[in-house]
Amino acid sequence: MLEKIGNAAKQASWYLAGLNTKQKNNVVLMDIADCLQQQSDAILAANANANANANANANAKDMEAAKAGHMNAAMQDRLLLTVERLDAIANDVRKVCQLVDPAGRILDGGLLNNGLNIQRRCVPLGVIGVIYEWPSECNDRCCLVMFENR
Repeated sequence: MLEKIGNAAKQASWYLAGLNTKQKNNVVLMDIADCLQQQSDAILAANANANANANANANAKDMEAAKAGHMNAAMQDRLLLTVERLDAIANDVRKVCQLVDPAGRILDGGLLNNGLNIQRRCVPLGVIGVIYEWPSECNDRCCLVMFENR
């Protein structure tokens, strides 16, 4: 399954690398933000359906288990997923659109004695796999940092 996901991501990376700043911001990032807000109920419902008992809220069960296991408050806070948090993620995505796109920026370089012009430029990263322990607040940040190379 991971290989299939990786291959699909690699194919998508070639398409995304060819997008200009306006396309990345308006077509991709703003759509992600809008979908997060429009589909927040479905996202939370999918989280609940991932649990063996489809009628229960999986995140609420996770929170109960965390409290019963004496997980500290900061860790419990990181585990919590709510409509408000999904809205905050969507707003973070929109904020990235306001940043300067570094793609194509020349970092340094120069003209060699033989006339060859060499430049070091910012380029898209390609595909990166990320494995992390806590879900809610790191998904969007990992995606955004890698998407915009900022």
